[in-house]
Amino acid sequence: MIYNNYYNSDGYWSPITSSIDWCEENYIVSKYIAEFWNTLSNSIYILYALVGMRNVKKYHYDQRFYWAYFGLLCIGFGSWLFHMTLRYQMELADELPMIYTCCIAVFCIFEILDSKTYRPYITIILWLTVILFTIMYTEIISWPWFQHGSTALLIGVIVFRSLHIINHILKIKKLYDKCDEKQLTNKSSELKSWISLSHHLTLLKFLLFICSITYILAFLLWNIDNIYCNHLLYLRNKYRYLSFLFQFHAWWHILTGIGTYCFFIFNLYIRSFLMGYHSTHIKWLLHLIPYIAHNNNYEKEKRNIS
Repeated sequence: MIYNNYYNSDGYWSPITSSIDWCEENYIVSKYIAEFWNTLSNSIYILYALVGMRNVKKYHYDQRFYWAYFGLLCIGFGSWLFHMTLRYQMELADELPMIYTCCIAVFCIFEILDSKTYRPYITIILWLTVILFTIMYTEIISWPWFQHGSTALLIGVIVFRSLHIINHILKIKKLYDKCDEKQLTNKSSELKSWISLSHHLTLLKFLLFICSITYILAFLLWNIDNIYCNHLLYLRNKYRYLSFLFQFHAWWHILTGIGTYCFFIFNLYIRSFLMGYHSTHIKWLLHLIPYIAHNNNYEKEKRNIS
């Protein structure tokens, strides 16, 4: 899948051995970086991963979320090396962590409570998925679309499960809505629960909305970059000072980085909420990066929401 043969140049890492050469002129900015913008845009994965890992340690969240952010970090570094070198080994360093991180995300969204509803079955299934995919992709089916399809399938499972959980919480809210105002006022604890539920549900739906919009837009730009590469090359040459705006694969990195980070926040928020942490709220790092936090002296209240 080599696109821009007319604009390729030799550089430090030549020749190209990867199965894909994306729609960006090679070695234009630096002889040490094959695809400059596609490489630089991976910084967002690395940044979000480091912020997430820091907060998992700071607030003592489950280790599963640390590994989820670590997977995002591996994607960032792997993709950086792939686009910088366009070497096949580095392509694997980009593509394999995507599958591994998706599997971690599947585990996180299914094992949302401490009841271990799907364990050990889901753990066994995901480990088999990781092992079989690695063997098949490296030894049997070294075809990029196989990896792309597998990643899309795992993301589909994650989306389906997330919507199922939101629907479950909506049903609980409807039960509260059926109670009249006098009933809730007379039972202050139920009134507080209803207010808390409404507040958290609004934030959860907003986070899931951001995840969906960023991924849909990213997928759209990714396909435009693949299908209309020649048109994008023309626009970059015509508007050289704005050429970065037409680096749609770089925008794919930025948007999927935002979407993935928001999903991890959604997952962490919903677990904290369902586990009964009423002080769960969103804070902002430098007014730019959201993260999940608790009050310093919060009280854990058990709920039976399952």
